[in-house]
Amino acid sequence: MSTTVLDSGEGNVFLANFAWQDALASAVRVVDDTGELQQFQKIGVFGQLEPGMRDAIDNGLAPALEEAGTSLGADGTIPFSVPIDPAAVAAVVSRFKAEGVDAVFATGNFYVNGAFMTEAQRQDY
Repeated sequence: MSTTVLDSGEGNVFLANFAWQDALASAVRVVDDTGELQQFQKIGVFGQLEPGMRDAIDNGLAPALEEAGTSLGADGTIPFSVPIDPAAVAAVVSRFKAEGVDAVFATGNFYVNGAFMTEAQRQDY
């Protein structure tokens, strides 16, 4: 859940784990701490734009990448839908492949991320 969604709950919504901004920033730090982040030429983000996800990317992922000395080079977010739109996923994978995106931070759950990974394998990405 994003902090913007939490804030809209006015004390009636509680979270027992990371807010999305914190989770994305933490993921960047984990990869950066391994020393592998700098090897990537173009970093992308993939996921559905659930309420608050744009803020989490803009205020969590992007600043953490900049602090690590790199930047977000490709936005592969897609509109939120249930079920996930396979054509939208296929288009993102195709675009990432064509643009040379060599690292992807996935923001979705196992179903959304799984759809991306399945499509990436299908396209030999």
